Order: sequence, then C-alpha cells, then structure tokens
Amino acid sequence: MGVAADVQEIKRADLDYQIAQNFYDGERVKEVFSNPTTAAILGKNATAYMVNIAKRGVDAVMDKLVVKGYKITRGGDSDGDYEDTFKADVWDHNNLKQLIPDALLAAEVQGDSYLLAWPDEDDDSTAVDVFLHKAVGARLFYDDENDREKRAYLRTWLVKGQGSTEDQTTWYRRVNEITPQQVRKLISSVQAPSAKTDADYVPFTEDDPADPGRDSLPPGITPNPFGVVTVWHLRTSRPYGTPEHRCLYGCQNLLIKVIATLGESVDGFGIPWRYRTMSSDKALKPGADQFAEDGDDDPDDQERLRIRAGELSSLWDTDSVGQLMPADVNNLLDPIDKVMDLAATVSVTPIDYFHASAAAASGESKKEHKGPYHAKVGQRLTDYDDELVACLEFVMTDMLELDDAGVDLLWQPFNELTDEERYAQVGEAVKNGIPWRQAMLEAGYESEQVDEWIRDGLDPENSPDARAKRFRDLAAGTRDMAAAVQLGSLDSAVVMQVLQAAAAPRQLDVAT
Repeated sequence: MGVAADVQEIKRADLDYQIAQNFYDGERVKEVFSNPTTAAILGKNATAYMVNIAKRGVDAVMDKLVVKGYKITRGGDSDGDYEDTFKADVWDHNNLKQLIPDALLAAEVQGDSYLLAWPDEDDDSTAVDVFLHKAVGARLFYDDENDREKRAYLRTWLVKGQGSTEDQTTWYRRVNEITPQQVRKLISSVQAPSAKTDADYVPFTEDDPADPGRDSLPPGITPNPFGVVTVWHLRTSRPYGTPEHRCLYGCQNLLIKVIATLGESVDGFGIPWRYRTMSSDKALKPGADQFAEDGDDDPDDQERLRIRAGELSSLWDTDSVGQLMPADVNNLLDPIDKVMDLAATVSVTPIDYFHASAAAASGESKKEHKGPYHAKVGQRLTDYDDELVACLEFVMTDMLELDDAGVDLLWQPFNELTDEERYAQVGEAVKNGIPWRQAMLEAGYESEQVDEWIRDGLDPENSPDARAKRFRDLAAGTRDMAAAVQLGSLDSAVVMQVLQAAAAPRQLDVAT
C-alpha cells in the first residue's frame, strides 16, 4: 500500500477513535430520543445533565494499572551502573512516571496508543526520547501475511500553507512515515482534501539537518539505523484495539435519555400545576371580569387563590379547584438503577464501581464476584507490560548499547488485599528468599514509603533482633563447620571464605 492509501485508512479509523474520546470526555455525545417531539423539547438541554458512566468504565480499569517502579538487570543480575543510566537517560529524561499512565489511558480510551523511541538528536545528549502518540492521526501497519511484523508507522496532521485560511479544508497534510529502512517526511502539494494519490505528496525538507553527509540521500529522508520500526503498540486487542468503554455507549445513551427527561421535568415535582374551574355564567356576568385591559389577572382574584397555612380562604366565582399530579418520579429513578446494572453486566465491571451504594459482598464472595473483572484487568496488565518492557529493553540494548540489559516494571497488585493478607504475602515472600524491599513493593506499598522505612531502620532483615539472630546462626554454623574440618570432611580455606562472606555487612539495594 502507498502513502495515500495509508492516510485514507488513518482517516477512516479516526472517526471511531474520536467517538470513543467524545464518550470518555462527555462531549458532543448526542441524546437518543425516538420521538421527534420529545427530542425537540428535551434534546437541546440533554448534555447539561450529562452523567458519564462510560468514563467510569475506563477509570475502573485504569485505577488498577499502576506502575510502582522498575528493576534494571544485566544478564539477570542487578547492576547499579545500568540502573543509573536508565534512570537518567530514559526514565527521568522522558518523565516516564507520568508518560506511562498517559499512554495506558490513551490505549484504554481509544483502544490503541503508540510509543515512539528515537535517540535524542541534541549533539550533547546521550539520552533516548520516548514519545507518546495517541491513535487519532496515527497508525502502525502490519505485514499482510504476518501480523507480528511491523511494515510501517504513519503519523499525519494538517498544517497551514500558502493560501490557507482558518477553514481547515484549505490546509495541507503533513505525513511522517517510519519503515525498517528509513524515516520519510512528506507534505501534500495540494490542499488536504485534494490529496488522493501518492503523487500528491512531496518531500518535506524544511527541518532537514544541515549535514553534508546528507548529500547522498533524497530530500526528506533519514536512514533508519535500527532496521526495525521503532514504535511499540499498546492495545486492548489485536491487531487493533477496541475502546474499553465501547460496550457502554448504549448504556450512556440510555442514561442521558432518562436523566435529561428527569432534569427537564423536575420543576413539576416541586411546583405542581394547579387549576380552578368556573361556570361561564359566573365568568360573564356584569362586574365579574377576570382580566384587566392589559391582560393581567386581577390582583384581588389572585389573592383569593393563595393558600395560607391555618387560614380559611373563600374562593369567589369558583366552582372547584384541583392539581394535576406529575408522573411518578420512580418511573425515572428506577430505570437509572437498571442502566447501572446493565453497564456492570456488559463491561464485567462490578456494580459498586458504578453505584457506590451497591457495594459488593465481602470476603470470598467478593473475590468471586470480581473474578471476571480481575481476569480482564490481569490480561490488560500482561499485554501492556509485554509491550512496555519490549520498548524499554530495545532502548537499553539497541539505542544505548548496553548488552544484556533487562527491564522489569513493578506493578501495583490489582486484586484488593486486606492488611492481614499483605502481611502474610510479604512474610511468605521473604521466607522464600525474596528481599524484603522487593516483597513490600510487590505487596503494593509505595517505593518512597518503603525506602523511608529502610532509612529509619525499620527493615526487619536489619533490625537488632534480626542481626542478633544471624550472629547466633553464624556462631552455631561455625561450631558445626569446625567439627567438620576436624573430621576432614571440609577444607579450612573453604570454611574461611564462607565465614567471611556471611560476616560481611549486608548491602541494601535501594532504588531511587
């Protein structure tokens, strides 16, 4: 496929991406009234009563996708130099603490988002840039026969050009394309709506670097030294994602419809419509005119219709009075609860995430109740982790040229644990040889809080009791090994090496 065809595919996909964004933002979402008269009466104010459950469907998943930190290794072992380089040239340089949540949110809202990695082009920099591109205006294209092979990545947007006005139909289209061989920058030679073929796109050279070595390259082209498309695709499904709240569009429309009706009619519940009847002979008899010349009601007549508590009112020239009762408000409130139930069902998100008063049961019943939801979140976490780690490890090994570099992202546990369960989890992990700090992070504690506890001497592995126990164990072991040396089953030199290693001060591995 050519550039023009790829651009048309991006524009087609953008329609769905923009709808997804609108539903999440609660903007430009039209109400759905089947009756034209009702639509004319209520529709114009429907968005004023927007209650966005579609957004909540996304946020309920995002609340569980939290990266608490990272671990950098070299050949599987911790490496302080590699970690320092990663922190300075990747993590802090790109503010990944904020960029990663933004990338995950973009993927959840639109179904897809992209991370583009490229060495920082500043001559004095050793860092690598990681850019977040939302799905609108961008697309990673895969090989037709192998959907795991990246064919090209395109990003497109509109710019003003010669003769352009504020009307974007007069603007021109920019396109950046990355393939395994090259990076190509293009601009349409005609206004964007008229760019239909590849011949309508020409090289964009305004930001080409002034490098004499470029004389041998076509204009607008930079070679790709990595041999792959350096873009990583965060998505909710394959080959392209579906917005997390896509299944909630119908529920959102139903809710707008019900709440708009309730909002426009609520005045009638508080200020009912009252009436009085009077026979025609009373209304037409001399001296009984009910209206002044200007059409306003006679103040004296209106005074007689007012109701005062504890007083007896006499209503002259009135046969009867009455009040038109509004519709039962429960006819509108009950459907709201049903819509919430439906939203929980179609999104496999527990109802208490939509309806605070509908809290799920506790204990084992709660775990079973949230099983499908946790399974969905777990799958999202696995998919996102795979792609993020692949991106960061490529940055470390291929762009920063750090051999055997490994990156592990530490995620907050997404299943709710009681304090007792957390304590048990940490204790079991430490018992099985996991460092206390690592066990605390895996149990969901903040890295800053754990490091503060360590600085305050609260690390149980280095408490006075723990050190005394290690000393006692070392003394007991020394006696046993001395006996083994006497029996000739152990070499004294080996025993000395073991004792020296055991007695050496323990080094704390505290990530910053």
